Amino acid sequence: MNRLSPLLAGSEVLGEAAVLHSHDLYNAFEIQSQAEGMNYFDNLKLYHRAQTKSGILTDVVNTTDDLDKYRLIVAPSLYLLDEKLADKLKNCVKNGATLILTNRTGVKNRSNVCWMHPLPAHLAEAAGVTVAEYDPIGYDVHTIRMQDGKAYSCSQWCDVLEPAGAETVAWSIYRFAGGRANFDLLERKRQLFVPVESDAKAADGRAEGHV
Repeated sequence: MNRLSPLLAGSEVLGEAAVLHSHDLYNAFEIQSQAEGMNYFDNLKLYHRAQTKSGILTDVVNTTDDLDKYRLIVAPSLYLLDEKLADKLKNCVKNGATLILTNRTGVKNRSNVCWMHPLPAHLAEAAGVTVAEYDPIGYDVHTIRMQDGKAYSCSQWCDVLEPAGAETVAWSIYRFAGGRANFDLLERKRQLFVPVESDAKAADGRAEGHV
C-alpha cells in the first residue's frame, strides 16, 4: 500500500449507483408517521445493502447533489418533491440512467404541504403510473409474484396502481379495504416504480437487474 499510495494520490473512486438521502425527508416522516414499522433510514439502508451485496459501488447522496454520473438512482420515498427535483431526475433518465421510485413519492412540496395531484405527482407522467388507492398495512405481510414465478414478501405499505403507459411486470392479489383487489409492480422504459416496501431478496433482485 505504501508503494501504491503515490500512484493513487488525487484519484477518485466513482460509484455507478446512488441512493438519494435527505434530512428534510427524514424530518417530514418524523412529523407525520406513515405506517407501523416504516422507517425512512431502515428502508434506505435496505436498498444500499442490496446493491453493495451485488458488488455495485453505491454512493449515498443528497437530493440536491449532481446525479448526472450515475447509471442507477434509487429514490426511496421522495415524500417531498418539487418540480425542480422531478425535472432533474427525468433528465437523468433521458441521459440513460435507471430511476427506482418507491411508495410515498410526491406527497408534499418542500413546505410540507400536500400536492393536489395523483401520486407520484410531478413524476407520474414520467413513471407511466398513478396511485389510485393506498393502504398502510404496517407489519402485515403480503406476497408479490414476478413474471418468472418468483415470489417476494412485502409489508409496511401497499399502493393500488393504475398504469398510464407502464408495463406490469409483477402483481399481487390483495383484498384492499376499499374493494380494489390488486396492486402492481410496474416498469416503463428506464424507470421502475415500486409500490411496496419489499424484503431484502426483492431489493437484491432489483439491484442486480438494473445495473
